[in-house]
Amino acid sequence: MSHFLLGKTNTLYTALDDAIFADGFESGGLNGWSSSVGGSDLSVNANAALAGGYGLRITVSNSTASREVINDSPANEPRYRARFYFDPNSISIANGNSHYIFYGYYTSASLAVFQIEFGRSSGGGYQIQARVRDDLSNYTESGWSAITDAPHVIEFDWRAATAPGANNGGLTLWIDGVQQANITGVNNDTRRVDRARLGAVYSLDNGNSGSYYFDAFESRRQYYIGSDATLPDVIFADGFEADSPGISTFSAWASNSNGGGDLKVSTAAAIVGGRGLQAFINDPTPMYVRDYSPANETHYRARFYFDPNSITMLSGHVHVIFDAGTSPAFQIQLVCPSGNSCPNSSGYQLKAQVHNNGSTWTNGSYYTISDTVHSVEVDWTAAAPGTSNGTFNLWIDGVLTEILSGISNDAQRVDQARLGPAYGLDDGTSGTEYFDAFESHRQAYIGPRPILAWERSHEADTINALSVGNPLSLSLGLSLPTYPDNVWDQVTRAYWIQRNPVDIRHFKATFTIPSAISPSVSAVLFDPYYSTDIVPINDNIYVYVNGVLKFTGGTNYPVRLATGNVPETDGWYIPGGIMLDGFQTGQNVIDILTEERQNWGALGYLDLRFIP
Repeated sequence: MSHFLLGKTNTLYTALDDAIFADGFESGGLNGWSSSVGGSDLSVNANAALAGGYGLRITVSNSTASREVINDSPANEPRYRARFYFDPNSISIANGNSHYIFYGYYTSASLAVFQIEFGRSSGGGYQIQARVRDDLSNYTESGWSAITDAPHVIEFDWRAATAPGANNGGLTLWIDGVQQANITGVNNDTRRVDRARLGAVYSLDNGNSGSYYFDAFESRRQYYIGSDATLPDVIFADGFEADSPGISTFSAWASNSNGGGDLKVSTAAAIVGGRGLQAFINDPTPMYVRDYSPANETHYRARFYFDPNSITMLSGHVHVIFDAGTSPAFQIQLVCPSGNSCPNSSGYQLKAQVHNNGSTWTNGSYYTISDTVHSVEVDWTAAAPGTSNGTFNLWIDGVLTEILSGISNDAQRVDQARLGPAYGLDDGTSGTEYFDAFESHRQAYIGPRPILAWERSHEADTINALSVGNPLSLSLGLSLPTYPDNVWDQVTRAYWIQRNPVDIRHFKATFTIPSAISPSVSAVLFDPYYSTDIVPINDNIYVYVNGVLKFTGGTNYPVRLATGNVPETDGWYIPGGIMLDGFQTGQNVIDILTEERQNWGALGYLDLRFIP
């Protein structure tokens, strides 16, 4: 048991005494709470997880009814503090509207003694404020604090006044560990907290639609809680696979500046998967996609693929291809080396700049890159308060090339990211740049992705001798016929008509794992076109890694298929993706055998994601 020393009295106050209640929904349900309101509009699932494996999703579409979880553990508390994680999850709320997402409640008086309010500003941004009720039921408000459309840590410390006439009650509010408000001087000595209400608690209107997420709730009597529950490491990822070629709206990104359609999704820009981001530069107009998922991060890393694609630049000219933070906190520049116009045999250069406090920059070195595809990864850290120990690292193609330290940037935060030729374009720059496979994390190294180019190696006519559980009887080196009515589309799916009692198709991908990635990692095989990991397959699938059978699943196996909106396989898929191991540094081969036993078979496009 941990202990805390209080003042000079040498009185030990145990953590158990301080704790009131905590639940992170890791049971997979609401059984930790005293009660709930909202029925099926409350769900505990992995998609809502903001810390751990599960979180609470609350759907609030077009109804004023309350949807909340309730905890009755507080015992007429004169002081009450709590922390929870909250993600607006792009919920739709009319500008200027708001409702309450937390009540500190006093049941004997049938009223909320304080409230946490969530809404949209008149300008459209999400925001949070606190309200404290006094003994006469008048409210003191904190004022609104802006939050992004991303996970945030909300903590508050409510206090009743210590005696009649003391007028020293109040509430302190923190968002993401930063104090946003401190309400003082409140006459509320008769108020107490004996119930906590979390969710869409009150004052909803019919204009709300969508859902938002809650997680990692904890309440105490005395001590600051903080963000000790860990936010998910992955902040945001998109490879543009969900958007149709030619589109300039980019469904996964919060906003964009597309240069009048010059920034768009295309198959020509595909570096990983079947689509990528294409930036056609014909004037100095900035072009970028923007992500607002970072939650005022003090540690931020990101990885993307970039191909200069023989873009024309004048000697010494520079433009930004990636930056993060409003200031920004840092940026990555593409440079044409001095002395030659680009393209040329010397290639291009990448350079990092890290923003110090104020208007100065810490400059990185120039690193030559060839006129081809490259993996670019950054790792930025803000300095601790009052220090100059900020850092920045840069990897190019999995090789650590830049280490910057001693940076005075404790005031900097990352709350957004921009990908594309965002700043510094000039009339001497023209052509088309390609970007793909963007991913951002809070901690873990990301590394270059394996680029899977699926090859339809062989197809079997009749293999009646194939045992359902033993596909090893099929030689992977066997040359087999191809039928003209098969559809082979490396972007979305493969599809075939069954011709025999058992038909087999063989698909293969060969890729290289650089030394920067441990060969002991595991990975998930998944279809990038869906919001959750699935493998579209009709009927059965056998997956080998480097010649070793790693997975068997489908309609005839314990890993069952479920119906859903998966048109390429008539609704059939394996949920959760397929977990794989057995990789090695250097060349790797994934072999997939698909088995068809009914009428027709299909396999959705598959991608591979390493798990940190």
